Amino acid sequence: MYDVGILGGGWAGLLAARMLKEQNPEAKVAIFEKEDLNNMGGLLRSVKKKGFTFDTGGPHILFSKDQQILENITSLLGDNIRKVERKAFVFYEGRYIPYPFENGMFLLEPQTRSEIGNGIIERMVDMARTRDWVPADFEEWIYGFFGQSMANRYMMPYNRKIWKREPSSMDADWVFSPGRLPFPNLKDIIDSVAGIPSTGYKEQAYFFYPAEGGIQSLYDSLLHIVELLGVDIYPSTEVTNIISDRDQWGINNAHNCRLLVNTLPPQVIAPMIFSHEDDRNLTEKFDYNSVVVVGIAIDKEAPYQHAVYVPDPHVVFHRYTWMNNLTTDTPAGKSNLIAEVTVPKWEKINKSTVREKVIEGLFKLHILESRDEILFSEAWVNEFGYPIYLKGHGKLRDKFQLQLKNRGITSVGRWGSWHYWNTDKVYRAVEKEISSII
Repeated sequence: MYDVGILGGGWAGLLAARMLKEQNPEAKVAIFEKEDLNNMGGLLRSVKKKGFTFDTGGPHILFSKDQQILENITSLLGDNIRKVERKAFVFYEGRYIPYPFENGMFLLEPQTRSEIGNGIIERMVDMARTRDWVPADFEEWIYGFFGQSMANRYMMPYNRKIWKREPSSMDADWVFSPGRLPFPNLKDIIDSVAGIPSTGYKEQAYFFYPAEGGIQSLYDSLLHIVELLGVDIYPSTEVTNIISDRDQWGINNAHNCRLLVNTLPPQVIAPMIFSHEDDRNLTEKFDYNSVVVVGIAIDKEAPYQHAVYVPDPHVVFHRYTWMNNLTTDTPAGKSNLIAEVTVPKWEKINKSTVREKVIEGLFKLHILESRDEILFSEAWVNEFGYPIYLKGHGKLRDKFQLQLKNRGITSVGRWGSWHYWNTDKVYRAVEKEISSII
């Protein structure tokens, strides 16, 4: 009998296991993970091929406003870590505009800078007068926060592209908190309009990343700690059956657990937990995009860039990242990147088609000039990539979480909590939930 069984061995599952064992070393804890030992990691998976490292779940650079959590995360890597000055850009009308766009617009034409800057400042003045303003949806927040010019030029095209939904169909509560108006710094905006370089998001100016091994190194370091703490890990063990028997849970008719911690998406766990059809159908309302990550090794050096955001609707990927500028172990004179393509949950994915469209996009952006430059390419599919905040998602999520909690199940992580969270926010949320379990 285990005191706690953890469903899913990704980042959230390992964090939960470690925190449980550290606060109660005598607790018997088990993790049940679908993937085999060599493929564990979830969205923190990395693959090394012919000397090139690819993060197959997309780039996960490490930064946070919470310095204690950032220190807790980066300490997992020991000496295998580097601090990097962030070089992120938006590819807009043939130019690489430093990210964030509102600070990098000093590179745009004067008339364009004036239009964007005036739009932002007008909204700052308007909302200072009406501090009780609450956007009805995500689209209204975009226009209300950034003004019409920046919304039309960048924010709307980019968000339509990544979410594959109209922003008007999405809630704004994941980017907006009533009473808080986190506007860009006014001086920075004025400088940028005047053509003077400025920097936004100070906490993101630098980030940390494993020196070698990709983001998988972070996951593997935590996995090693969890193993040393005595957690039983069952790889290649997809949870297909959960039975409640009074004060315990049966997993796959093979393991008994007093309590459960879930990191699986609602669509996966609900059919095994809920007996009522209405409760099972509830999960169909949770919307998400899959993400195809295409990796390409290139026979030439890369510009010194990290992430590049691409709002152009005629290019299939919304972002590409130069992996060779994140790691230190790329073959000399070569480079490699990953490009991310979101796919609605109802669309069938053809990896070969997506990969070819990515290559076409790289030619369009003049990153590739000849197919002879391509050493090799590969594509990886992440079925669950981005949870989508459709209108009403908050009440839906709260209802689902309450139903699990009433059954004695704590649900955490990006998918267990159904939040678009980075590694630091997952850490904070898991820490909060786990503190009350044992």
